[in-house]
Amino acid sequence: MSRVRHRVPLGLMLQARGVVTGEQLQSALRLQAATGLRLGDVLQTHLGVPEERITGAIAAQWGLPVLHLPPPSAMPSQSVAPARLFQSSGTFPVERTASGLLLACAEGPDPALALALERMYPLRVEFGVVSSRALEQWRKTHAESAVPVQRVRCVDRESLAAEAAELLYRLQPVDCRIVRVNGFWWLRMWLEEAARRQDAAAEGVDTMDVLYSLAAESTAVRR
Repeated sequence: MSRVRHRVPLGLMLQARGVVTGEQLQSALRLQAATGLRLGDVLQTHLGVPEERITGAIAAQWGLPVLHLPPPSAMPSQSVAPARLFQSSGTFPVERTASGLLLACAEGPDPALALALERMYPLRVEFGVVSSRALEQWRKTHAESAVPVQRVRCVDRESLAAEAAELLYRLQPVDCRIVRVNGFWWLRMWLEEAARRQDAAAEGVDTMDVLYSLAAESTAVRR
C-alpha cells in the first residue's frame, strides 16, 4: 500500500524515461483536462507515443511485470468469477494454478477484486500489466461467464438479504460463499443434483453465481 500511495504519476514516469518532453507532457495534461480522456489515450492519439511504452510505464508505476499474451480468444475459458466483475474492474484472468490466480490489468491492480477472490477461494491473486487494446479485446470476446450468472437488483440491503436467504433456502447448496466487490454482492453456490433438477436456472450445472446490487447505488466501473 505504501508503494501505491507514493507511486510516480504516469506522465512523470514517461518524462523520466525520455518518452515525452516536459512541454509535451503539459500539453497532454491540458488536453486531458479539456476532453476527460485518459492520459495514456491522449499521449497515443495526439503525440504518437507507442502503446508499449505506456504499458511499460504503467507496469513500472505499480512494480508489476508486463504480460505478453496470445489473442484473448485463444485463452482457456475461466470460471473463477462472473465476467461482469472482471469487466467492471478493468482486469481479466490469465492463468489459474492450484495455489494462485494471475490477473491482467491495463491501468493498475484492483485490490478489492483481489481480496474478494482470495476470500472466495484459498488462493493468492497476483497482477500483471497488458495494453488497453488487449483488455478491450478480452471484453468483447468474453462478454459471458463460463458459470451461469443471475443479476438481481434490490431496493435496499434488507431486501437483498431476504432475496439471498430465500434462494439459499430453496436450493439448499452443498456450500456457498458471498463477498462484496465493486458495488456487487457476489454469491457463489455449489449445488447438489436435487437442486439442479428443481430450478430451471440451475439445470445441468453444479455451480451458480448470483450478482446482487442496490438500485440506489451506482456500480463502480473503472475506466
